[in-house]
Amino acid sequence: MRIAFAMDFALYDGGGVSALVANLVEDFLPGNEVILISRDADNSFRKDSIMAKLHKHFQWKCRTNPPSKEFSVASKNLLAQLIDAKPDLVHFHCGLFSWGNRWPMASWPTALHAQGIPSVWTNHSVVNLLSGYCGEQKPLWFKLAMLPLSYLGKSQQMAATAWEICVSDHDLRKIRRWYFPFRKKVSRIYHSTLKEAEIMYSATPREKIILAVGHIAFRKGQHILVQAFGKISRRHPSWKLFLVGPESKDGCGDWIRNFSDREGLTSRVTLVGQRNDAMDWMKKCSIFVQPSLQEALGLALQEAMACGCACIGTKAGGIPELIQNEFSGLICNAGDAVQLAKMIEFMILNPDKRKKYGLAAVGHIKTVGMTRSAMIEAHRKIYTKLCVS
Repeated sequence: MRIAFAMDFALYDGGGVSALVANLVEDFLPGNEVILISRDADNSFRKDSIMAKLHKHFQWKCRTNPPSKEFSVASKNLLAQLIDAKPDLVHFHCGLFSWGNRWPMASWPTALHAQGIPSVWTNHSVVNLLSGYCGEQKPLWFKLAMLPLSYLGKSQQMAATAWEICVSDHDLRKIRRWYFPFRKKVSRIYHSTLKEAEIMYSATPREKIILAVGHIAFRKGQHILVQAFGKISRRHPSWKLFLVGPESKDGCGDWIRNFSDREGLTSRVTLVGQRNDAMDWMKKCSIFVQPSLQEALGLALQEAMACGCACIGTKAGGIPELIQNEFSGLICNAGDAVQLAKMIEFMILNPDKRKKYGLAAVGHIKTVGMTRSAMIEAHRKIYTKLCVS
C-alpha cells in the first residue's frame, strides 16, 4: 500500500494530532510506502527517523480558504502532484472543516474520488454546528448565513470519503446526528500514543505539584486553572502549578503571566514550555488537571491517567469518557474556576483519595484499551479493506 497522510499544519507543532500522525507514520507496516502532506519545510526531516519512512513529502503553504483564488491555485497544483504520486489511499487529519470542504465542490476528497482514489477523514475537533467553517469572532448572523454552504461542502466531502473517523463517542454522536445521511460510514477510534508497558501506576514519590500539559491556549482553559489555583494558593503555600506545553498565538500565555504578576503567584505558577519528558512530570505530580473548554479526547489526560495521576477534567468533548467522576478522578463544569478550585483543594487535602483515583485511572485505561498498538491495528484494518477492495 501507498498511504498519504494529509495535515493542514506542521508535524512538529507539538500537539496531539501531530503525535498521532507521527505514530502512524513510524509504525506503518513494513513494505508499505508513506506520503506526507504538511506545513513542514522539507529540511525539517533531514535528521529525523520519520524521513526514512517517507516516499514523498509535499509542503502545504496556502494560508487561505476557499473560495479564494490563492487556495484554488495552491490546491489545484498540490492535488495534481499528489495524484501523480499514485497513492492507494489518502488519510486526512484535521478538524470538521479543512482541505476545501468549507465550500461546495472544493474539497480534496471530492477531487480524489473523481480520480478513483479513496480517502479517510479523521475529525480531531468537533465543537458545535456553527464552529470551524469561519472565524470564531464572526457575528452570529454571518455564521448562520454561511451555514448552508459549509453544510453542503462538508456533506459533499463525506459523500466522497470512504470512512469518517471520530476520536471520542462524544464527537461520534454529534456527527452522526448532524450529518445523518452519512451516519453509517462514521466510526470511533480512540487515539493513543501509549505503549502497553507505560500503563502502570507510578511508584515515584509524588511532589506537591499541580500539572497541566498541552498547548497554552484559551480553548485549553489554562487561564481558568490559574484563576482556580489563585483562589486556594494562600491556604496551601507549599503547592506549585506547572503548565507544560508550547504557547499558541492567542495570547493566553501572556494573560497567565500578567495574572500571576498581579496576584503574587509568579514564583508558584510556571510556564515550562514544550518538553519531551511530559510523562516524567506526570509521574511526580500529585494532581493533574485538564481544564479544557474544547477537547476532542485529551491525549495528555490519557497519559496522566496511565501513570496513575489523580486527575481532574472538565465536561468537554471526550474527557468524561476518560474520567469516571468520583471513581477514576473528578469532573467539573468547563470554565468554572470556583468549582475547579474546590476540587483541587479536595485533592490536596485527601491524599488517600488521590491514590484511589490514580489506581482506578490506570485500570480504566487498560479496560478501554487506549493503546498505540490498538489504534494502529484499527487503522490497518481500514486501510487494508479500502485498498484491497
